[in-house]
Amino acid sequence: MAHSGTVLGLVIGALLATLVAIIRAQWNSYIKQEDKRRTRQYNVYSDLVSAYNDTKRFRRLLRAKGILRTKHEIDAETKEVLRSDYDEQMASLNDTQLQLEFYCRYLKSNQAQFNDFPDVDRLLRPAKDYLGKLVKEYEDSRSLFSGEPLRCELRQLPELEDCLRPYKESKNYAENFKEPFKELLTEIESIHIGGVIGKKLPLGKKKAQPLATS
Repeated sequence: MAHSGTVLGLVIGALLATLVAIIRAQWNSYIKQEDKRRTRQYNVYSDLVSAYNDTKRFRRLLRAKGILRTKHEIDAETKEVLRSDYDEQMASLNDTQLQLEFYCRYLKSNQAQFNDFPDVDRLLRPAKDYLGKLVKEYEDSRSLFSGEPLRCELRQLPELEDCLRPYKESKNYAENFKEPFKELLTEIESIHIGGVIGKKLPLGKKKAQPLATS
């Protein structure tokens, strides 16, 4: 009987050790998968912050370098867009628009990995479509430029004119880009504070750049 009890104890011990090893392996596998998911989510978040800031940079640089102002009277002036600067800044904005187009598809087709992200159709797609309108206007405006250097009046480019206005004076830029995009990023940050994105970053990862404020 004693021998049988010893054998039974050894069998139970072996079974428990095997069970613990299985649980530990499953837990380690889960942790690895979660770390991969966390890294993917952080990379998307970081890219979206960059896209948001790149659009702000587009506005600032074009306003500073690409607009020629000619005063006629005390309270009247003509604003003209210089095509060389317009070309340069639109090349960058086109890349940003393509990046948002990619993420609209990517997030929808990988919902299991991003099931706790905000609604892409409600918040990201309007920003993508808005930049698409700016790109379309740019493509259609080539014949409007004349003179030396090449330029055209800003009022002939209504989407760009609205985009370059101060935020509180704009309509399409505020409603279709800044507000939904900022809500998207704020919701991601809110959801993940202390969670997936709020945890310690993987080795070698840099923090996402802060949001531009104007």
